[in-house]
Amino acid sequence: RAENKERCRKYFVRYDVNGDGVLQRNEVDEAIASICKALLLTPPGREKVDALVAKTDKNGDGVLSTDEWMRLYNLLVKSALQQASMVIERQHTEMAAASARAREAAVAAREAERASAAASDSKASAKG
Repeated sequence: RAENKERCRKYFVRYDVNGDGVLQRNEVDEAIASICKALLLTPPGREKVDALVAKTDKNGDGVLSTDEWMRLYNLLVKSALQQASMVIERQHTEMAAASARAREAAVAAREAERASAAASDSKASAKG
């Protein structure tokens, strides 16, 4: 938690380009793009960013204070974690399906091998 808070503060300082202690909309856009790149996420579209800013800009002044930025940053991190969880779950499901297919193929191969051996034994018995 402390590490996350420190990262959030660093992003705020890095993207508060004019040093006025708040993030202007263009600074927010740049910060979000950078965070998404770092987290290997596709940056949200303009409408989604508008909604995030509206949700976190508590006093409605059109800029984000450090506290407001912290809320937005935490929403981004939460979204990244949710996306990562979905990817992991999808991969788990895919791996389970692949494992099941491999087991089915192994069983089919053993059955084919037994059938072939039985046919060979039947031919040998018929000749002998």
